[in-house]
Amino acid sequence: MATGEIELIYCRRCSRKTNHSVLCKAREEADPDDGIWSRTHYLAQCAGCETYCYATATETEDTYDHGLDRMVPEWDVYPTPEGEQKPLDNYFLFPIRVRAIYLEVVKSINSDLLLLAAIGLRALIEAICKQQGVSARNLKVLIDGLTDRGVLSTKQSKVLHRLRFMGNKVAHEISRPRRDEVLAALVVAESMLRVIYIVPHLSKGIRTGGRKTDKGRDTAVKSKCAKRCGQPSQPNEQQQP
Repeated sequence: MATGEIELIYCRRCSRKTNHSVLCKAREEADPDDGIWSRTHYLAQCAGCETYCYATATETEDTYDHGLDRMVPEWDVYPTPEGEQKPLDNYFLFPIRVRAIYLEVVKSINSDLLLLAAIGLRALIEAICKQQGVSARNLKVLIDGLTDRGVLSTKQSKVLHRLRFMGNKVAHEISRPRRDEVLAALVVAESMLRVIYIVPHLSKGIRTGGRKTDKGRDTAVKSKCAKRCGQPSQPNEQQQP
């Protein structure tokens, strides 16, 4: 049964945002430390073609529009519209400035604003470099600085330099890039985001188990040898009378 509410949601069949009748919804609060304030879940039906969808509206510190003086949530629609790029699942782990630029790039690609997306990718790399404490007057030196610090491998830096050249061409020659070029560049940028921000966070949850350390194993071996030879396990200690 419909709730009587209407939401403007992207319809995969109509290929645009349309009015949807909300059949049911549920709101959950999240931990602000994770960058997510709240998320509302919707089961809705397009008022035009009557296609059903499941959608979520997420509010974060980045979705507050100061011009409108209100929250403008990020919408995710399922099934995902064909060809639409989705942000990385753990994008909330990125620093605020990096996260904002990254989401703008994804939005630009989905809106077919490839010129803006390419320029945004260049800005994204520069923001990552600066956030990592590398300072320089040009992007080439910034990328090399990440390599010198061991944040990136030499192969990764070479790929980023190719992405830098694409951004230079787009920015200075006002040349619209091909979609496949921008998508390839996005894959490269997301790979760097995973390495720098996501993998270190996930690695904190890995436990090595209860195996003994090398020091513990060495102590056990020495103790066994001492017992076999009739010597005390700790030769530095004086024998009790």
